[in-house]
Amino acid sequence: MNKNTERLSSAIDMVSEKYLTEAAEYQPVEHRFRHTKLLVAAVAAVVSVMLIGAGFVSAGNSITDWFSSRWKASTGEEITEVHYDAIKSLTQYIGKSDTISGLTITVDSATVTDNQIYVLLKVEGGEDDYPLQGYSAYIKSKSTDNWNSGIEWQGKDEDGAVYYMMNYIYDYVGDPEDEEMDCILRVVDSHDDTANYWEFRFTLSRVPNSHIDVIPYGEAVTVTVSMKDHNATMMSQSEIFEEITRDVIAIDLSENGMKVTYDNSTAILSNPDYAEYIDSLYSDIDEVFAVMQDGSTIGVNNTSYTPTAGSYIATKEYYWEMPISLDEIEFIRIGETDIELR
Repeated sequence: MNKNTERLSSAIDMVSEKYLTEAAEYQPVEHRFRHTKLLVAAVAAVVSVMLIGAGFVSAGNSITDWFSSRWKASTGEEITEVHYDAIKSLTQYIGKSDTISGLTITVDSATVTDNQIYVLLKVEGGEDDYPLQGYSAYIKSKSTDNWNSGIEWQGKDEDGAVYYMMNYIYDYVGDPEDEEMDCILRVVDSHDDTANYWEFRFTLSRVPNSHIDVIPYGEAVTVTVSMKDHNATMMSQSEIFEEITRDVIAIDLSENGMKVTYDNSTAILSNPDYAEYIDSLYSDIDEVFAVMQDGSTIGVNNTSYTPTAGSYIATKEYYWEMPISLDEIEFIRIGETDIELR
């Protein structure tokens, strides 16, 4: 299976004004965030039909089984006990169900990191193999902002239950001292916002991730990325540059991903033509990997980019395909450059 095909599809849809208004007026059953002004974010997820790891629906149908299946599909190897335990430690059981017109959706469990949440959904009672086709799903919480979301169809078990995996990337804006965040998950008809919708209210514990500063303060590593096979959006740049280089001055590595700070000033001094394309010359998701001690690699399923006004320094955040154990990482690969952990 092609690695790009294996990656989580990420699609953003617009939530209707009705739901944005409700989100702004939402009051949790228990007021857990007393010491800060909290924001509400709600972004709809378009249902994307894709099968990741055909063995998932016959492997016990838990969220940790999904990660095990995905790990093998991505790396070709069985997940190690260390990585499995790391994912299990981030996983929380929810077990909330709602039924509309004979179709029952259960929010089974969630794996929660600093800024990414995976949610396993189980759908029962429908005759369609794709019961959520034409529906959107979103999560809202007063302690999160800027939600990106995607959803994948996983398969149907022998009892007729259909499984979906939802993936959310967010910014935490609640009180850093709070250990929990209240959430609402809704599944709604994408074409009729007046129709009934499934709703689930639950609380997730915040589990702090471990972090490693890969590059010591004041140092830099020059990385090189070949432009020969770059994606279509970079074709014009590919015709100009066979490869691009820039300095990496910081890497904040976690189980969930890594935040890379690039400094392009040296590269632009050596080749002024870089300046015209500066916002496009950052390593894409196909060029960044965590390489494990056993040689297997985990790629990236999403990124965010933050430029620094008036300078050639910018930060790009990369999110791993799934949570990983920092103890098992041998080095980070950016383009053609391997950066060892110190």
